[in-house]
Amino acid sequence: HVERARRRAGEADVVVINHALWLGELRAKRQGRSAGVPGASAVVFDEAHALRDQVQQWHTTRAEAPALARFWRDVEELAQGPARGAAPWAALALQGRRALRSLALALQTDLAREGLQPWPPMNAALARDLGFALQGVHQALRAAQGSDVRLAALGERAVRFASVLQGVLAPAGDDSAWLDWRDAAHWALVRPGADAGPAAAHELATGAAWGARSVVHTSATLGDEPGLRWHRDALGLHAAAPVRVLAAEEAAPWPGAAWHVPRGLPEPAEPGHGEALARCIAAWAPQLDGHALVLTTTRRAAQRMALVLAQTMPTQWRVLHASEEGHRRAWAALRSEDPRRSPTVVVASGAFWR
Repeated sequence: HVERARRRAGEADVVVINHALWLGELRAKRQGRSAGVPGASAVVFDEAHALRDQVQQWHTTRAEAPALARFWRDVEELAQGPARGAAPWAALALQGRRALRSLALALQTDLAREGLQPWPPMNAALARDLGFALQGVHQALRAAQGSDVRLAALGERAVRFASVLQGVLAPAGDDSAWLDWRDAAHWALVRPGADAGPAAAHELATGAAWGARSVVHTSATLGDEPGLRWHRDALGLHAAAPVRVLAAEEAAPWPGAAWHVPRGLPEPAEPGHGEALARCIAAWAPQLDGHALVLTTTRRAAQRMALVLAQTMPTQWRVLHASEEGHRRAWAALRSEDPRRSPTVVVASGAFWR
């Protein structure tokens, strides 16, 4: 199957792949081989705004919260095996779980947005507690070597996690640690590798390894700053020709419809974007004299949007969060033509629309 796909790609005029396969091909080329992506004279990146995060993930090591939680459970299980008397495994695991939980709760309190971002320095002390816990269990694992076949693998995992924590505990100003945040149970410490610098970013964003002569970046969320410096600088495109941002026509392809981006609205990645947008929607929805559907990119964003709208909409309006109220009830509310109905705003994520 793989060889057939490679052969068809080599014979094609246009090859469509995702970002992950693109990264895989770059890694393969650095090792002197190929993942099957043919060379091209022109490369088009759709959703190009995501390349900035891809750069940070390229050549990185990660310590993910679920993996850390599994690690401490595996350490605790040693208390029931051949090495049960070699160290206080349950106490070591409890220390690690407490440090991990404290760090997650502090991050949840301090962070204003999801996604990849620099490590917040105010949490270094809690990260240090997690590092001490890893150091203690690693010493115990080394001292008990030979008493249980699981010890060597657990020691390697402890070393890998500790190496990522070193970036978090580096001196202030050392941009060697990042945080990939979703929620208190799903987050990761990220440490860029030595190759994740400007040259690697430039290669990722241009297809230089393929000899591409033309590169196009397209995205609906690159922002409106004329030079797109945040995008160009992150990808090592300093010498690139000035970027011209094209604006879509306001008239939609069907009558009576248009699109609008209000001036002064914070960018999606900026703190306060959701709250500012919710205030706009609270002003717009009553002008529709009926129902309104608000779609967000994630369920978490939908939950926040529904909460703010419930606090700001006029009292006669209902606010339904589709994930909590149920999709059928949400659709029924939108379709209702009962003149006695209450005007309604339904807030949902992209999954609801699909």
